[in-house]
Amino acid sequence: MIAHRVSGWIAPMLAVALAMSPAAAAWREPRLTSGDAIGFGGTAQKPIRAVGMLRHWNQIAIDMSGLDHTPVPAGDPRIFGEQIGPGRSSRAVAIAQIAVFEAVNAITGGYRSYTGLAPAPRNTSVEAAVAQTAHDTLVALFPSQTAACDAHLARDLARMMPGEPKQNGIALGRRAAASILALRAGDGSAHAEPRVGVDFFPSDQPGMWRQ
Repeated sequence: MIAHRVSGWIAPMLAVALAMSPAAAAWREPRLTSGDAIGFGGTAQKPIRAVGMLRHWNQIAIDMSGLDHTPVPAGDPRIFGEQIGPGRSSRAVAIAQIAVFEAVNAITGGYRSYTGLAPAPRNTSVEAAVAQTAHDTLVALFPSQTAACDAHLARDLARMMPGEPKQNGIALGRRAAASILALRAGDGSAHAEPRVGVDFFPSDQPGMWRQ
């Protein structure tokens, strides 16, 4: 599936950017105390934990796109093909990944924002921001899978220490998701993909796709 190819390289790139960011370098400086850790929630939160959260939600995005292309069993409220086809599924996963980049970059810095998102407060949790950003974009793109996605988010946020860094991360995640969703609204992609055997029929004629 194209969604796998699209998303497979973005998470590692973000992970490297996160590890090489000024925030990560500042965390590694031994003179810093736990309250001075820049961009990692004001705690001794290692960058590797944020990378793990990034990969976790990358996998959730891939799974949601895959499930979107899976026939719906009887009694399942899920809707088949909310982002069906290689074009729309690639766009959906790309939107989620760009939003996560925006959130991480707003905390760690080092790159120009794609959507014009303002920098986040220094005491912002990367983990909370990544989880909230990915969740908000994915439920907007795959609304019939909202319940499962909500459960992932609730479980992840419950494992984080309460406090201002977590709340800042949640707020940033919501802003990052909203910014890319607003930017891509009305981009001409909201049309039904032709279905083979229903809207499009293979042909042996020159220039036609053969199944």
